[in-house]
Amino acid sequence: MIYFLHISKCAGTSFVALARSNLRLFTPSANGNPIDILHAKRLKFWRWTPAEQRYFLSSPAWDMVANERWMGESGEFFAGVSYVTILRDPIDRLFSAWQFTRNKEAQDESLGRRGQKFAHFLQTDSSLQWRRNYLISALTSRERARAGNCLELAMRRLDRFDHVFLMENLAEDIVAMSREGWTRF
Repeated sequence: MIYFLHISKCAGTSFVALARSNLRLFTPSANGNPIDILHAKRLKFWRWTPAEQRYFLSSPAWDMVANERWMGESGEFFAGVSYVTILRDPIDRLFSAWQFTRNKEAQDESLGRRGQKFAHFLQTDSSLQWRRNYLISALTSRERARAGNCLELAMRRLDRFDHVFLMENLAEDIVAMSREGWTRF
């Protein structure tokens, strides 16, 4: 079983597409995130108790689930589950997320001009929510991230992952998934 912590704007969609050609993903899913068919929403399994999470992640019906939110409060790591995530330079990730929210309205603008607009945006009060470190928040959960310094907790959790890929090296790093039985890259 693979648990993929999908940090947005860090090549997670590409990773899930590649996983689909190697594994059975939970069905139905949205980009690998399990869907609760009764409510047509993402299944928030990270909010479950550790016993419920362990049971869910031990199912023989699927080989991978993605979580495009944040790790749960308990941050449990279970035996028999391989934990995978992809990290990206925080400024590059933030710029990519900002461009994504603009619905690609400025595709014809030069990268330099988009960079100038981004720098101006970061100086406004409305950018405060954007400036928080989303990478740390994803690893420590949204609630703990609000509580203050979570860098140590994020590093401890990240150290327990089986595969931590860097987006900048993803093409080379992804071959490590052959240890998980992947044959299609």
